[in-house]
Amino acid sequence: MYEEGEIESVGRPVLFGEVLFDQFPDGAAIIGGAPFNVAYHLRGFGLNPLMISRIGRDSLGESVIQTMSRWGMDVSGIQIDDTHPTGRVSVKMVENNHSFTILPKQAYDHIAWEPVVPLLEQEHNFLFYHGTLAARTEGSRQALLSILNQWSPLTLVDLNLRAPWWNGPLVREALTGARWIKLNDSELTDISGLSTVSETGLEREAVRLQKNTGAELIAVTRGEEGAFFYGGGELMSVEGIDVTIADTVGAGDAFSAVLVLGITFGWDMPTTLQRAIHFAAAICTIRGAVPASRTMYSEFIAQWKSS
Repeated sequence: MYEEGEIESVGRPVLFGEVLFDQFPDGAAIIGGAPFNVAYHLRGFGLNPLMISRIGRDSLGESVIQTMSRWGMDVSGIQIDDTHPTGRVSVKMVENNHSFTILPKQAYDHIAWEPVVPLLEQEHNFLFYHGTLAARTEGSRQALLSILNQWSPLTLVDLNLRAPWWNGPLVREALTGARWIKLNDSELTDISGLSTVSETGLEREAVRLQKNTGAELIAVTRGEEGAFFYGGGELMSVEGIDVTIADTVGAGDAFSAVLVLGITFGWDMPTTLQRAIHFAAAICTIRGAVPASRTMYSEFIAQWKSS
């Protein structure tokens, strides 16, 4: 993705934000949250990401630690909150469609700065991933800003706008200083004020976003239409892949995980884009945002090594 030597080494991925559960009317609770999903994928691909979040001292919180431990993930960045519950999203069926309500006053809204300091003092030139949801309240927002101000990390912003928990100032603050920006076509439409979504219009707005933010790379996903990158004056797009879809939950997070891999290992732009699209499509063939076994990751690793 970058010329040899442009980034001497990209350190350990550090992900900041929400880990939560989608709670369904039948009582099922599925673990997720964009930063968590990305961290889970990175571990599946053999990296050792550091996830910084906060959970409640409750049964869902215990499930987070158990899930991460079983998957071999580092839990040192997970804080325990005695006051606020582990993050939840209430899922309801409305006219055969799912309706999501992201609950307020959750543990991930109160990520504390002090426990983060000794963890990040051990890291060098780390790749820092964050979105906007965990910055909706002052507590976690201040911890996020402190990380950015003290370490000036190599930052990948994955917007993940969730109504009603975002606004223009929050987005502008999130994008300030970002080296890489990933968002989907609807998000680009929303922050650009476009009335319609067209490929030409999206590409034009991606160029404008890059100029306004100074980011090196803008990655825009377009669902079944594929995705495109803009960076270094170069625009590249790739079509979506026709697969049998089980659901599309977590497809964007899968794309982001491979974008992190591409940055970490110095893949070129075409390679990164193709691999991100293929992995996101594969996630659409299973139920949920993450696979339960490492088989899918092993297959992709083998395929990438042979290509």
